[in-house]
Amino acid sequence: MNNLPELPNQIQERSSTNSLGAKSPLLSKLYDLPISHKTSLIPWFSFAGLLVVLGAGGIILSGSLKNQLFDRAESRLNIKSQIIDILLADKSDLEKASVLEQAITAFTDNQSYSAIYLYQNDGELVLASSTENIDGQVNSNIALPNNEIIDLAVASNGSTVEQIEQVNGIKYVLAAKTLLNDTGKPMGVLIHGSSLSPINSLIKSSFLAQSLLSVVILISIIYLSKILGIAIAEPIQTLQKVAQDFADGNLKARAVVRTSDEVGLLGTTFNILADSIEINESRLKQDAERSRILKEIALEISEATDVSGIIQIVIESSKNVLNADRVIYHRFDDNFQGKIIAEAVDDKFPSALNAEIDDPCFAEGYAEKYQQGAVKAISNIYQAGLNECHLKMLEPFEVIASLITPIVINDKLTGLLIAHQCSEPRSWQQDEIDLFSQIASQTSTAIERVELLEIQKQSENKERAAKENLQRRALELLMEVDPVSRGDLTVQVKVKEDEIGTIGDSYNATIESLRKLVAQVQISAFQVSSTTSDKDISIQELSTGALAQTEEINNALIRIKGITDSIQAVASNAKSAEAAVLRAAETVKAGDDAMTQTVEGFQEIRDTVAETAKKVKRLGESSQKISKVVNVISNFADQTNLLALNASIEAAHAGEEGRGFAVVADEVRSLARQSAEATAEIEALVAEIQAETNEVVAAMESGTEQVVAGTKLVDRTRNSLIQIADVSQEINQLVGGIAIATVEQSQNSEVVTQTMMQVAAISNKTATEAGEVSASFKDLLIVAQELQNSVAKFKVS
Repeated sequence: MNNLPELPNQIQERSSTNSLGAKSPLLSKLYDLPISHKTSLIPWFSFAGLLVVLGAGGIILSGSLKNQLFDRAESRLNIKSQIIDILLADKSDLEKASVLEQAITAFTDNQSYSAIYLYQNDGELVLASSTENIDGQVNSNIALPNNEIIDLAVASNGSTVEQIEQVNGIKYVLAAKTLLNDTGKPMGVLIHGSSLSPINSLIKSSFLAQSLLSVVILISIIYLSKILGIAIAEPIQTLQKVAQDFADGNLKARAVVRTSDEVGLLGTTFNILADSIEINESRLKQDAERSRILKEIALEISEATDVSGIIQIVIESSKNVLNADRVIYHRFDDNFQGKIIAEAVDDKFPSALNAEIDDPCFAEGYAEKYQQGAVKAISNIYQAGLNECHLKMLEPFEVIASLITPIVINDKLTGLLIAHQCSEPRSWQQDEIDLFSQIASQTSTAIERVELLEIQKQSENKERAAKENLQRRALELLMEVDPVSRGDLTVQVKVKEDEIGTIGDSYNATIESLRKLVAQVQISAFQVSSTTSDKDISIQELSTGALAQTEEINNALIRIKGITDSIQAVASNAKSAEAAVLRAAETVKAGDDAMTQTVEGFQEIRDTVAETAKKVKRLGESSQKISKVVNVISNFADQTNLLALNASIEAAHAGEEGRGFAVVADEVRSLARQSAEATAEIEALVAEIQAETNEVVAAMESGTEQVVAGTKLVDRTRNSLIQIADVSQEINQLVGGIAIATVEQSQNSEVVTQTMMQVAAISNKTATEAGEVSASFKDLLIVAQELQNSVAKFKVS
């Protein structure tokens, strides 16, 4: 019997799908591969990683070598530039060209290229000399294929530029810089190049070595991966076969665990799971058998129609299911005194049917526990600690072991369902206890159902008898009240002590009330007829008065409308005055704001003038310091002039040898004289600045005083505007009060007008309704006469 609903392949496929989730299709295919295929991919992934590492290493090596070659070319170029600068010192233009050609040839080492381009008179750069040395073979006058690096060198303004370029079929790392003459102007471009051939050879050698090493590593990885794949795949495949065997229904299949790694732990886990599944399978079978038995018992007791039949079915079924020697039903009365009313027992054991059990201790010691659903299993009564009284009650029936379950109906303990083992002690199993408890529960439900059906049947019988009696009494009542339908209100119903008697009493009260009502209606109909005739004239007079009242109200409405128009004109003028006052207040406020801004402007001017005065004073102080410095310079010039004069005298004494020094001394003396003249001009200019500074300071102080006076004048003007604004505010409030009052009067007049109009409408309506009432009184008179004729048919006395 196989209770596993899914095959391992299905579980594996579903688990793979759930774990991958949103992974790419490539990863999904990789995860779905068998273990053996996955282990075979390990060397190829390792080899791919190795290739990536070797490729990255080759790229890094190539870049590093090229950087070294660039540094070398730049270094050689700088050395050549320094040597050329030394060689060209104190050389004529003709000598420089020869020197440059010799230097280029002499300082070109193996695997390198050197060239120099010089400016011609027309400003064009032309190849002056070049040398290429490849493995001892020297080639001269080889020009560059293009002038790109030359243009970069000229644009760099003396800095070194670098570039890879192919010259004469060979790639070089070129470095170039401009050559400057004695005046600092460019006279040409110096170029040095190092060949890339040595680097390419080194890279090729390195690549071959790495390739050989990669092949050796790949072979090693394939061999080791094969061994590792076998070590990983074989235990997993073995475990998979065992799992498949288990899934096919062999619940005894178990994995052989030889290792303690993850696969060994997986095998151990599988064995534990298999044990659990086997145990659960057995329990499921037992549960299925128990469910079948309970179903059969439930089917049998559902067909029973009385309590005794249910109990007999239960005890016989329980005896067969439990294979017990005896099963009894022990029923209790209200005092928990018991009697065995049903029994199923083997013939070789004594019968306990109709035995009465008097146990005074049961109510106190056991009743509450059993009522709460407790089940008691005793494997041996002589070892269960029972008192002597209980043993004496059980010994006549040869009981050795017992299983006791309560029968609880409507939360009340009504009996016990007991299984006895009389042949030998018995250890009751838990599944037997559970089964017996479920049988007792079904018994309680079935008995409760039968009792409810019996109660329902009795209630239906009582309800049927009551219904028949009620129908008979209702017919008698209808016959007694039949004369009422013919107008005889003097009939009285006979009252009895039952439901219909209550209805009869209500009929008598209703007929009495109806008799009084008919008598009152007769009287009222006569009165209505008389009153209608008398009041018809009064209603006509009321209609005439209402029409006259309406005319007077319309005249009053015309006069009130004229008053309302006058009040609205006054309100309009008050609003215009209020608007004018508001505009005046806004103008005053604008003037106040302008005065505030003027005061603030004056304050800023005063601050600015004060700050400017401070700066001008500091300017005067600075000019004084300049004057002092000029005096010092003037003294220096006088001393210099004196020293230069002394130097000229000493140079004249020295004769021909001091002539050059005398010329210098004359120049110094001339310079000292010019310095003295310039110092005098500066001193005069400083004096003029000081005088003008003092005048500016005086003017600014005067301006500050005027600003202060202007500020005070503006403050006074602002106070006047504030007073005007206050007066305007008071006027505005007064005008606003007038406007509000006129508006209220206008509204009141409108309310009065509306009220008068409503009164006029009411008067019109009153006149109309008076006519309608007059017509209604005529109709009422006709109805009253008809009512008198109708109630005259009733017999009330």
